[in-house]
Amino acid sequence: MILHILAALGLIQGLVLAAALLRARNRNPVGFAALLTALIAAMAIVIEEWIVESGGWRQFPHILRATTWMPYLIGPGIWLFARSLVQPFELRWSALHALPAALALVYFLPFYALSGADKIAFVNATHSIPIETSLLGLSKAVGLLGYLIATLWVLWQLPRSTLGRCAFWSILGFLAFVLLVAASFATEHLVDRLPVSSDLLATIGLAVFLYSLSLVALTNWRAFAFIPDSRDQTTPSRDSEALLDTGTTERLFADIRDAVADSRLHLEPQLTVSRLAELTGFQPHYLSYVINAQTGLNVKAWLNTLRVEDAKRRLVSDQDETILAIALSCGFNSKAAFNRSFKSVTGQSPTEFRASHFAK
Repeated sequence: MILHILAALGLIQGLVLAAALLRARNRNPVGFAALLTALIAAMAIVIEEWIVESGGWRQFPHILRATTWMPYLIGPGIWLFARSLVQPFELRWSALHALPAALALVYFLPFYALSGADKIAFVNATHSIPIETSLLGLSKAVGLLGYLIATLWVLWQLPRSTLGRCAFWSILGFLAFVLLVAASFATEHLVDRLPVSSDLLATIGLAVFLYSLSLVALTNWRAFAFIPDSRDQTTPSRDSEALLDTGTTERLFADIRDAVADSRLHLEPQLTVSRLAELTGFQPHYLSYVINAQTGLNVKAWLNTLRVEDAKRRLVSDQDETILAIALSCGFNSKAAFNRSFKSVTGQSPTEFRASHFAK
């Protein structure tokens, strides 16, 4: 009865979150696609184990081993989503994280091609746990643990927030459950079968994790959903919802502007969105939203305007300084980048600006 309740709750909550992810997929396409993949894999595993533990596999034999390859998708999906919270990225090589799942799927294709009767006969003829099952279980446990630890590390580095703390503890709880399942799995293989199988424990753990993750996301939906667009837009999308009201946005922008000005943070050449968020005490997505909403610029472009203002003063006051020296001291990495930003802001090159000033 407990299994039925937990599985049903986890699946229902998982479906709610999946629908929400689909609605918000344009906010952070790669990150949300990764999390949705992990979510679907977890729900499929819960459904299979639910049917197997309930004895329904004889009526639905094709459910057997149907999701054996899917645990390889859960860890990468969760980790890629957590990574997208720090900095949006393109898919590119990240798709290689799904390679173990693809290889496991190919490995099990011959079994999937069997008839239902042959699958039932195979199960009835198996009286001990095959070595392949042991090795696969070990690889899935190690892989999942590695990705979960990496996810915790990413979440730990994010600026403190309710969403971040809840997500961190949810992942940590799931990590503890994976260790419990791994211990149970090892005991089954090295000693004897336990009253509660590792598969059943895994089903319960996944169902609880689905429920907790969905609850975290849905109770912190605004912070969860708004991620800066990876295409680095310079103006807010016309059809995007306002993350904060106007008064709050103005107040937060003033705080960010004052913090940057007081500590001269824009003079740091390698300053990133996540680093600036850490230094100012904001979450990266709120920082990006506030600056974008108030200035019409992304964070990098806004920082460059501050650097250009400093450079304008230096070009006039420090006549003996070279343009390159001024560019580097104002936070630019190269003269070319400085020239581009300076002309974009002032309509003149640094040389033209300096010459026009002294001509007066």
